[in-house]
Amino acid sequence: MATASQATTQRPSSSIKLPCATCAKPIGIVRCEGCLKLFCRTDLNEHRNQLSKQLEEITVEHDLFQQTLNQSTADPRSHALISRINAWEKESKNKIKQAAEEARCLIENQAIMNTKQISTRFREMTDRLKKEQKEDTYDERDLKRWKEQLEQLKENFLSPSSVVIEEAPENFIAKILVKDLETLGKKFEQAVGHPGINEEGEYSGGIHNIRLKVEQYANGLMFFGVNSKSTPLNVNNLTAASSYGWTAGPTNIVYKSGQALVNNNDYISDFQTNDIVELELDCYRRHIHMRNHRSNKQYELQIELEKCPFPWMFHFGFSTNGDRLRIVE
Repeated sequence: MATASQATTQRPSSSIKLPCATCAKPIGIVRCEGCLKLFCRTDLNEHRNQLSKQLEEITVEHDLFQQTLNQSTADPRSHALISRINAWEKESKNKIKQAAEEARCLIENQAIMNTKQISTRFREMTDRLKKEQKEDTYDERDLKRWKEQLEQLKENFLSPSSVVIEEAPENFIAKILVKDLETLGKKFEQAVGHPGINEEGEYSGGIHNIRLKVEQYANGLMFFGVNSKSTPLNVNNLTAASSYGWTAGPTNIVYKSGQALVNNNDYISDFQTNDIVELELDCYRRHIHMRNHRSNKQYELQIELEKCPFPWMFHFGFSTNGDRLRIVE
């Protein structure tokens, strides 16, 4: 028979308590099902108090967000993204104002010097006219020469040959764009006949670029170019008078005013899957430019506004099922 002291030392191991996760004392009795940690009664209460505080913080954030949603519903223009656009607009106006003031100062300085030069030449011409008129020795040749000189002085005064005003490239003020990333990648998927896809946006001025990646190409007909917004989008719009651009395919076709021309300006199609194609619309010079980054082949087409009037739109199309284009930055 075991003694009393032996009975105490042979206590079953199941009666030994695990440590509390907070105080580390071997008095853990309750497990939190959320964090799976064991706590003593006192620290469990403190643990629950901390959870209550976190819930209060979430509730405050919830209420603040509810106010934001309500405000956005009542006034959509209060959205944070609209604020970014407003900031871009303000900054752009400041850039334009500063550039305009600098340009005015330069023109003012040039105008002063130009006016002095023209005034000197004008006085010389006046003296000659008075002299010839007094002596009565002039004829038709003199009249023609004086008239041409007078017109030249007027032209130099209004448009000095030493001064040229040019519009800055588009990146002077970066255009702000809003893109729907979920649908953007689907924009160029078509596969029946000769479908056409117009890139969103209308262009009547400036220089505009778009970069495309040929994600899949099976050597069928693929078109890169422009069309006028006034031309309805349909399966025959490549042959519309407003159609200008290049085809990827074995026939090396260029479309000018809807006319299919083979090897126009030595054009050769060499597109492959994964090629990056860059198109540029230059509304100032009224032409479009296309470049294949891999081969560095570049081509240009002059646009006839009477056939393809502003606004222009980017236009792409292809005929083989599975061919894919994607806009890239």
